[in-house]
Amino acid sequence: MKTCKEHGYGELNRLCSIDNDFHEVITSSGLPPMLTAQFSQVQSEELFANLARKVIHQQLSTRVASVIEARLIEVCDGTLEAIKVLELSAEDLSKVGLSKSKQRAISELATVFTTDPEFITSVLSADDEGVVKIITSLFGFGQWSAQMFLLFDLGRHDVWAPLDLGVRKGYQKLKGLAGTPTYGDLKELADEFTPVGSMATWYLWRVLETP
Repeated sequence: MKTCKEHGYGELNRLCSIDNDFHEVITSSGLPPMLTAQFSQVQSEELFANLARKVIHQQLSTRVASVIEARLIEVCDGTLEAIKVLELSAEDLSKVGLSKSKQRAISELATVFTTDPEFITSVLSADDEGVVKIITSLFGFGQWSAQMFLLFDLGRHDVWAPLDLGVRKGYQKLKGLAGTPTYGDLKELADEFTPVGSMATWYLWRVLETP
């Protein structure tokens, strides 16, 4: 494998060496969040709100999800906390725009936070596989949600996320494919991109933003 030394970070050079088609997008797109000095892992007091947002944003546009999130925060008196969510009725949750399944997911999440004192510690201290196992055990959280949590909240470096449509479309554009690859098509690339799966995932999103 030819070694790339142009990008200043070992992980990015490694990704470029694995697949040189990433070279231009790495050069033009800057650093992924987990490699920046500004990144910090989610703190325990932020964990409930961050996971609740994952539920809200599932299968919705950013604009619509942001409106619903703002409404929920408003009825929670300005802060998205588990104890405040549990004070809301099903009607309250419905009025902010949450579907019945998302109402259940957020309410059950709030119950976990208020009844299981070990939950926060277990999530923040687990390895990648352990985090996925814990998160996907919650109602309404699948592998995609767990992977987005690993990427953006914990800043883990080896999260290859072919379940994400943007990743698959980015790969299609990067490789000049006639059609969008399926999850099955890209799943097997996890070993190829180890241990820089997160970098591959993030830069495939950036591919879609380039001309």
